[in-house]
Amino acid sequence: MIDYCIARPLPMSPENAAPAPAENLQQTLHKQLGQLVCVGFHGTTLTDPGVRKIIEQAEAGLIGGVIIYRYNIINRVQLTQLLQGIQEATTEFPLFVFVDQEGGKIQRVDSSQGFKETLSAKRVAADLSPKAAQQHYADLGQELQAAGFNFDLAPCVDLDADPSGPAIGQLDRSYGQDVTTVTTYAQTMLEGLGSQGVLGCLKHFPGHGRARGYVTQS
Repeated sequence: MIDYCIARPLPMSPENAAPAPAENLQQTLHKQLGQLVCVGFHGTTLTDPGVRKIIEQAEAGLIGGVIIYRYNIINRVQLTQLLQGIQEATTEFPLFVFVDQEGGKIQRVDSSQGFKETLSAKRVAADLSPKAAQQHYADLGQELQAAGFNFDLAPCVDLDADPSGPAIGQLDRSYGQDVTTVTTYAQTMLEGLGSQGVLGCLKHFPGHGRARGYVTQS
């Protein structure tokens, strides 16, 4: 199950390096393409078949990251052990470990698993100053990093163009209806997460705040 595509810089061969055999070039290409692929998996422990499979794929250079869903999480201790084991895979590049943790109604980790609750984007913009928002997201970054994540698929920079829209408005995923508010608070999330060593990801695309359905639905 491929969920997201990612990209990272790859090392360049020296200009004066001798030409590599065709089979080596093919193997290198497979590994380079593998760094662009992130996969989801089924399993909650290191002995589960789905987990063993993605570790094998990572060590073979076939994938560059994994994404964690709620069905992979039982509690904070279990999750930390799972991610630590995955990160200990012998790989040429460190694995990206993704989570979709926006806050509010879009949370993969929450108080039911032993984590703090993350506020929705709408509530952050309404209740917190930019400085307080950055601290809120730094606290989130600290928890994510401690659990083993290094990449959060957030924040949303969609405008709340239609508060009744099912994809953004109804789920409180937007910081507001104007560009300045959205960019200001999105930056606080990127900086807060980054202060704890966690990357962020701006999403989704222009006009998504007006969408009448989800992009994955036909």
